[in-house]
Amino acid sequence: MDDTPDDETLLAQNDPCSDSWSEESFLGRLMEEALFDEEGYSTVEAAMIRAVAEGATFETLGVIIRIIERVTLMLKRHVDAGDEYGIVNLDDGQVHEIDRRVRYCLVEISLGNAPDMSRAEY
Repeated sequence: MDDTPDDETLLAQNDPCSDSWSEESFLGRLMEEALFDEEGYSTVEAAMIRAVAEGATFETLGVIIRIIERVTLMLKRHVDAGDEYGIVNLDDGQVHEIDRRVRYCLVEISLGNAPDMSRAEY
């Protein structure tokens, strides 16, 4: 039996505004434990891309934007010298690369495109 949640559930678990929010989700762990789970992010990113490729609803786009916004906020907090938050398993260079990847995804989604991550320059 596959315990992997469907895309809609996965995105809801990573949406801080959702009733389905989970502190055990990729974003929950990033926010609460300051841990960046590369595999977890890749899974969430793939779900966001599939949602856009399949014609995401306005509500789903809102979920996607909230997730991306919160990820970029946590990355920004990591490099902010005045903020005590720091992602414990990444250095500043890795944070910069991930930030570029996340922002590329955001720009493409904002343009109505399903991001082609193979074309991303990060």
